[in-house]
Amino acid sequence: MVKHRIFPFQRCGDGFVLNTKTTAAAKNKIKPGISKICQGMVLSCSDAQIFTGAAYASTLRYFRGCTITAYHYNVVANLMLLTCATHLMAITVVRNYWEYAWLALLRVICKTGVFLFTCILLSNQHADMKLAFPTKIPLPDDTTTPLFIYAACFQSNDTQVWSTIDESLKKKNFGNTVFNSTPGNRIEGWNKFLIILLWYIVAVFMEIAMLIRKGNRRNGNRQRLTKAFWRVMVQVGKVTIECLIPIKASTAQCTEEPVTSVVIDTQAPERATRASAIKEETSEQRTIRHLKWTGHYLLTLYYLIGIVSLKQWVQDSGWLDNDDKGANSENDATSFG
Repeated sequence: MVKHRIFPFQRCGDGFVLNTKTTAAAKNKIKPGISKICQGMVLSCSDAQIFTGAAYASTLRYFRGCTITAYHYNVVANLMLLTCATHLMAITVVRNYWEYAWLALLRVICKTGVFLFTCILLSNQHADMKLAFPTKIPLPDDTTTPLFIYAACFQSNDTQVWSTIDESLKKKNFGNTVFNSTPGNRIEGWNKFLIILLWYIVAVFMEIAMLIRKGNRRNGNRQRLTKAFWRVMVQVGKVTIECLIPIKASTAQCTEEPVTSVVIDTQAPERATRASAIKEETSEQRTIRHLKWTGHYLLTLYYLIGIVSLKQWVQDSGWLDNDDKGANSENDATSFG
């Protein structure tokens, strides 16, 4: 407690008495570091790309599915891959991603939908057609490229998701899928998408498991929900085992759990908040986080280079009319190009 003088003096009888006021000590403010600012930017970009990714996917799938060219299809597919990489970066790098469980679960549901749309768009480039979908950047002097033909000419009416995944995991195609992104027809970025999808699924399940595990540390709704969840899982397991291996019901009685007394400390939340704010990450955790940042940035840079290279080829190919300044309408920010 800090005491300080308050002016003016207060008259009391024939003399003067000094008034004093006692105030609580000011709390130490923790300034956000560069890492926390970068994490906030990544999380903001990830949330924004939920809407842009959904707009790209729905437009490409339903509204422009019959009129979009293979070139624009490739550009949007690379943008969707970039969106998935950003979502993976957010869920693995941002430390306060699961600070609010309901908001994090809403993000996961929306981003899972974006991953599903991306998988559908990429697998459509693997349609079993006589004319293969053009995914490679043509040579500068190529005048016979089918890149500007409608993308619908290279696709079928059936969804190719499961067949593409099945072809990718076959032993004879697995090597080409991993190294050349070629389960049959070459799909640009397909191998990296499978890696992103795998790590995304692992990250989501690990975070949910950690969230459930933390519920046992607090006596409240989360703990009750956790206990109810495990009771249901135990009953489901028992029913499954009884269906597979019929056994006699056990006559053992359930023993009651001992009740332990809980001492409530009114200042515990404040101390816990200060302790969590002061807690520093270890060198191993810092190294792992830096490696994650590096890997995600390299993956994002790869997709950006692919988009820029494809756009630059179109700019120099002479297939599109340029204006007086030498630019074409495909460089308009409101278009897919």
